[in-house]
Amino acid sequence: MKNYLFILILLASCSSSKKKVTASELTNQIPEMSASDVRTTIGTNLHNFRSCYEREGKNERQFVKLSFLVDKKGNVFDSSVESNTQTKDLENCIKTILDGLTFPSPRVNKAIAKQNLTFVPPLL
Repeated sequence: MKNYLFILILLASCSSSKKKVTASELTNQIPEMSASDVRTTIGTNLHNFRSCYEREGKNERQFVKLSFLVDKKGNVFDSSVESNTQTKDLENCIKTILDGLTFPSPRVNKAIAKQNLTFVPPLL
């Protein structure tokens, strides 16, 4: 009888031990893109990002946070853009430019990348 009880307890613990993986845990498992590759590619296209900021016509500092994945061919996918002022036109413009960029191919199937941008109004 004790053996059957032990087997039932063992089976119950095995079947309930499945852990759900959250999106943030999955993201933590994806390797990061080379920071220098990200900075170089973003820097080369900074004038395009700046044009989005200038189109807004606001004379205030803007902080923008870019998060995205890069596939093995260097294409951007699953990108997100957040600004401190939450200006949707600015965020959409920057996202459009970001999604069109090609980065150096990562050494794995996909890599995560993050970059912050700061836009400052021109001095008069």
